[in-house]
Amino acid sequence: MRILSYPERLVDQLFDQYRHLMSEGQMAEGKFYNEMSHAYVNGKNSIPVNSGGSALFALLAFQKYVNNKTHVIIQSNTMRALYTIPRLLDMEVVICGSSVKPGFMAMDPSCLEDVIKKMETDGLLDRVVSIYSVIGGYLSPSYLDIEAIAQRHSIPLIVDAAHGHYLETLTSSPYVDLAFSFYATKILPVGEGGLVTTSDNNVFQWIKRFLAYDRFKYELQVGLNLRATEFIAYFIYVLMTDVDLRQYFMARRVQL
Repeated sequence: MRILSYPERLVDQLFDQYRHLMSEGQMAEGKFYNEMSHAYVNGKNSIPVNSGGSALFALLAFQKYVNNKTHVIIQSNTMRALYTIPRLLDMEVVICGSSVKPGFMAMDPSCLEDVIKKMETDGLLDRVVSIYSVIGGYLSPSYLDIEAIAQRHSIPLIVDAAHGHYLETLTSSPYVDLAFSFYATKILPVGEGGLVTTSDNNVFQWIKRFLAYDRFKYELQVGLNLRATEFIAYFIYVLMTDVDLRQYFMARRVQL
């Protein structure tokens, strides 16, 4: 996939902010990492991380260590990372089929129901979390069915929103946790970076501690530095909140 160029005004804005952060000694855990968590997505809290994969890993780590989840349902046609990231946490991957109609390579609701029935029969329903992938920036009409099924069975739902930055159906839902990617080929590119976004304050607070090795309370059994630098946090913040820039990148990604 081709990489987009950046408008001059954004380049100048980033260089000015970079100089400020360097001169003020704010390259790590500054304002845009710590204080602006509520500003990236309306009604939710967000945490900048160093990649979309890190966002998925952190959300799955919460589900494993806090909610004792051991199995992850993913759709059959998704990216390789979704097969491998759960295994880093010793979680078992359960494959759900995908369909073309009514959606575009999206998780099939009837297949998800079948998978859930089998997990229930096996006594594993309370150990399951599901990841839904947004393929190509297109949100299938069947997504709402997937979310409703997950809610009905009390299954946590994580959305791999690598190409879903502008999909309000996702960003406005209080039920799902979102893992955004800002890799250079994504709709909103910062080169490399990710964002964990959630409406659940327990998820938010736990992941903040997880990303800082739990260095203040010493209660967690795990911790890993997957955080973004303050400069990348600022870069992500600008792309997520500047309406004109979001439109600029979305239009050019469609053209490419």
